[in-house]
Amino acid sequence: MYKLLVVDDELMHRKGLANMIRKLRPTYEVFEAKNGKEALELITSNTMDIVVTDVKMPIMDGLELIEKLGDRANKMKVIILSGYRYFEYAQKAIGLGAFDYLIKPVREEKIVEMLKKVETSIEQDLIKIREREDLMKQLNSTLPIYFEHQMNKWVNGHLSETELNEIGQIFPYRGRGAVIAVSISKYETLIRNYTSEALDEIKLNMKYYMKEILDALGHSISFFLEDKKNIMISILTTDNRLDLLSGASIEKLNKYINHLKIKYGFDATIGISCECENIFSEVKTSFQQALTALSYKFFYGIGSIISYSNIYRNINNQFFDISKEEESLKEAIRQMKSNIVTSTISGIFERITENKYSLPHQFIKNIIHMTLNLATTIRNYVDNEYYNQFIVDIEKRLNECEEYNELKTKVNDFLLRMISILENTKNHKHEFIVQKCMQYIEQHFMEEISLETVAEAIYFSPCYFSSIFKHHTGMTFSQYLSQLRIKKALELLENTDYKVYEIASKVGYKDDKYFYRVFKKEFGVTPDEYRRRIINNTNLEGIL
Repeated sequence: MYKLLVVDDELMHRKGLANMIRKLRPTYEVFEAKNGKEALELITSNTMDIVVTDVKMPIMDGLELIEKLGDRANKMKVIILSGYRYFEYAQKAIGLGAFDYLIKPVREEKIVEMLKKVETSIEQDLIKIREREDLMKQLNSTLPIYFEHQMNKWVNGHLSETELNEIGQIFPYRGRGAVIAVSISKYETLIRNYTSEALDEIKLNMKYYMKEILDALGHSISFFLEDKKNIMISILTTDNRLDLLSGASIEKLNKYINHLKIKYGFDATIGISCECENIFSEVKTSFQQALTALSYKFFYGIGSIISYSNIYRNINNQFFDISKEEESLKEAIRQMKSNIVTSTISGIFERITENKYSLPHQFIKNIIHMTLNLATTIRNYVDNEYYNQFIVDIEKRLNECEEYNELKTKVNDFLLRMISILENTKNHKHEFIVQKCMQYIEQHFMEEISLETVAEAIYFSPCYFSSIFKHHTGMTFSQYLSQLRIKKALELLENTDYKVYEIASKVGYKDDKYFYRVFKKEFGVTPDEYRRRIINNTNLEGIL
């Protein structure tokens, strides 16, 4: 019937106990091991239902055996054998997950009592497993992908009359009710750490655990949102008044949050709607209330349980104006004053904490918009690729923030990065400007560009830009542009079959006659003569 392992370093004790159990339970398959190491090897090759082990043994004792077994110890019943002088070890073993303990010397009646107790516990565990498997099958069969999709449409108010009738067959309740929203924090990390199959199992378990809690209150059904895959929605209904905010209910929901943290390693937050008269017809309103309550985790913190009934009277739709602080921050960044930046950011966030009822998404949107505007202060000091990526990072990282303090820290970090960029380029400011200008010319030399258009593109006055450019290149802007165009023309003459007038157009000369004059002045020959000499392998040393 069951596999049982006796572990004891004393041969007489081990044999005596093993034989006693064989006599009391002839259907048992009884194994023996003289220490924890040998027991661990046996358990690895033979799955045991019951392990009876001495505490004090050489090589590996009973406590170390339990520790080595880890999660496997929870799947079997471990009984500790201990003398009176080692009783504290037995107590420690219970703390590590042992099922029970026996004090030596062990009498037959104690063994009989212990075996009955273990068998009852194993049978109860099997019943629970079967019930849970049956419930999971029921959940899977009741809410396949199609119906999850329909539930999403239902709470968003997008169902036709026919589709509503379908939902009514799955959830045929019309009583009082509420909606509970559970969000998984740092969902992207969860996706990276689990396979899709494991993630599906976690979500199924979340539904199951929530159903266990809500069954005491009424009928419930749970599903995950399609557009926000980290949020589970539970719809609860009852014929009586709900009491979701009672001490007992809140305690159960807190245990739910703690269970998810311990078992899967992620934090969860719960938002609860107000109670409504008819959940079937009012589900959309309740759904929006639960999501709104959930969004206030930004202020109240991840792991909170937030009820819409506690916040709705104070929700403030007013625009949170930070234009004055934005101007102060822009000036502080330009002057590279980190202390002013940090204190100003603290002031903004302190102001919002004075009224926790501003809409979180509106506040976050304002902060992101401000940070993006401030990023323009570094636009002239980094290349386009870096700047564009910096903008992308700002939007991505700030939108990921789930809590007030996290957003505050990340905004401050981005602004200090801007100052760092300015500090690093301070001593090479003009070199960077010229480099950026050359990149622009390289990309647009074939167009009708001038010193004025380039200066405007990099946000400098033409006069100031002209003096910087000549100082660092040793030539005027026009000379540099002309040399670049001629260089590009040479490449086309040598490597393509384009006509000369086509080449002139491709390198920025709208008048091919003017191109001829410039080219001959530079090399002493016309473009056609240059190409013929290339073809004939004529020595061009005199030309170049």
